[in-house]
Amino acid sequence: MDVKLSSFTGEIIDKFTMTDGQECNLQDYLKSVDVSSSQYYLYLQTSTKIKTSWKINGKEPGDISVKYTQACESSYSQDFVNKSCYSVNDCYQQTTTQNPDIERDSYNPLENGFKITQITLRQLTYLKQSDKGPNLFEYPCAMPNSSGVLHTPDLIIGLENSKSRQLLMGVVFKEHNSCAFFQWYRNGDCYISGNDLCVVSVTEPGEYVVSVCDRGTIYQ
Repeated sequence: MDVKLSSFTGEIIDKFTMTDGQECNLQDYLKSVDVSSSQYYLYLQTSTKIKTSWKINGKEPGDISVKYTQACESSYSQDFVNKSCYSVNDCYQQTTTQNPDIERDSYNPLENGFKITQITLRQLTYLKQSDKGPNLFEYPCAMPNSSGVLHTPDLIIGLENSKSRQLLMGVVFKEHNSCAFFQWYRNGDCYISGNDLCVVSVTEPGEYVVSVCDRGTIYQ
């Protein structure tokens, strides 16, 4: 998000200058124009950085829907209830009600108590929570008897169907939510890693690779 200072007329303020044109701080500027701080108003203009021209191997990415679920203590009892969100921004808003100091740019729901319970891309469901139990998952698009990585990031990539149009990249692992360790690389350098970190936000162009380590076996 871009944040800029502006006057009440909407004019962007990138510096303060004295009447003689010399740059100064706000306090000296107010003295030079004989205005008290209580009479001078500054405004914050904000805008969201949105990238809509992504190309994946020369093609436009499709829409992706990721369901994030978090177990939260009920307001009416000591029981836990599951709350679901369908965008990174919605997860962020829910997280900041408890922890307002988290920065948006580096935020990932999976590092803040959320679990992914469904991934749908181009109306095809690649992962979904089973009706048989909260810790059981189904992989409708996987080949029978498949193991390890079922769907790689060159397939599980798309734009959120939300206002932010966040580009997401993921991998579907056979043992979803098994505490496998995911290490993501961009242009050969590791830029994010963690347990069950199967979906990440993409903010920069580049070549992305992920390795998955599960009980001593590494999948790439």
